[in-house]
Amino acid sequence: MTINYSELTKLTLIMPTSRRQDYALRNMRYWSNTSVTLIVLDNSPSPIEANLIKSFGKNIIYKYDNRTYEKRIAGAIPLINTTYTQLIADDEFYVKSAVISCIRELDKDNTLTSCTGCCLKFIVDKRSKKIYSKFVYERLYDEYEHSIQEDPSKRLNLYMKNYEPFPVYAVTRSSVWKKAFELINNHKQFNFFSSDEYQLNSYLIFSGKSKVIKELLWLRSAGENIAVRDLKFDLVESPINIVQWWNSNNLEREEFIDKLSKVLRNINLDLNLDYKKIVIDSYNHYKSGGAGWLENKMHYTKEKKGIFVYYLIRFYNLIKMLIPFKIKNIIKSSQLWEINYSSFLEGADLLSNKSIKVDYENLKNIEQIVLDFHKID
Repeated sequence: MTINYSELTKLTLIMPTSRRQDYALRNMRYWSNTSVTLIVLDNSPSPIEANLIKSFGKNIIYKYDNRTYEKRIAGAIPLINTTYTQLIADDEFYVKSAVISCIRELDKDNTLTSCTGCCLKFIVDKRSKKIYSKFVYERLYDEYEHSIQEDPSKRLNLYMKNYEPFPVYAVTRSSVWKKAFELINNHKQFNFFSSDEYQLNSYLIFSGKSKVIKELLWLRSAGENIAVRDLKFDLVESPINIVQWWNSNNLEREEFIDKLSKVLRNINLDLNLDYKKIVIDSYNHYKSGGAGWLENKMHYTKEKKGIFVYYLIRFYNLIKMLIPFKIKNIIKSSQLWEINYSSFLEGADLLSNKSIKVDYENLKNIEQIVLDFHKID
């Protein structure tokens, strides 16, 4: 497959990192000497050695900044001078050809604000010396048209009813991306898990249409390391999910509705719209559908695997909610159980069978990068 990588000149990738410099370096090598601009925002205890940074192409911009995530993002915004911007996690990969496909979609359709593709998790098992894969954000594998509705209110409602957290990681027009991420300097961390992500995704979807193409773009790392949010020694993120919080925390919920409605009003001021009602309706839609993805999977399990397995998983999920993050991380890293997933490329084959385009050449390259990183022969 011949790819014109020069189209990546239109894109800036923003990669925050903290205490995971090996993974940041892995991604820097992957993107080095491509046409993309990669801005690395590192607040680890000490910076990466200058000689290592100099070994990369000029398209890699490394900023050592020991401020908070929010302040680092704010500091990077003036450096963005490309048409499009995309957030990237330090331990994850984007398939380059799929990123270019998204850039082309945005180039040809000015009504789109952002674009992304399908996602696959990769799991490294050092004992078997293999990389496995697992489906994730499976709603995106079908024709996902909820986020391309013309009406902003309808678009937000349908997206929240069919929620997947892709907008914050999509290729996005830089003008919209900058406004969205400027919000995080002014937003409040509410007392439920990933509150900043929910607020950003609501903003981005209300701002404009987001297209999902049927092409494998996003490879999410699972179990390679401890999640950054679990390394926040000074701030432990709430384990409460948004539905529990929405149903029980009336005072804070009112504050959340008020703040988010003001943000949406600033995007699209229409005196005929009740922005508080828009926020309430959208999160009620989330409760009725978006939050029910696990529930739907459980009903499927009950039908296919039987009631004993169903209640066993229910019990496991209940226990899992009660385990502190630090204990969960120890369990994850110990790999006490056998992994029973498809291999990395078999997972890609399964996506291909769903008519999802897969760039096998780039995928095999990524697989080899991960194998070499973990010194797996």
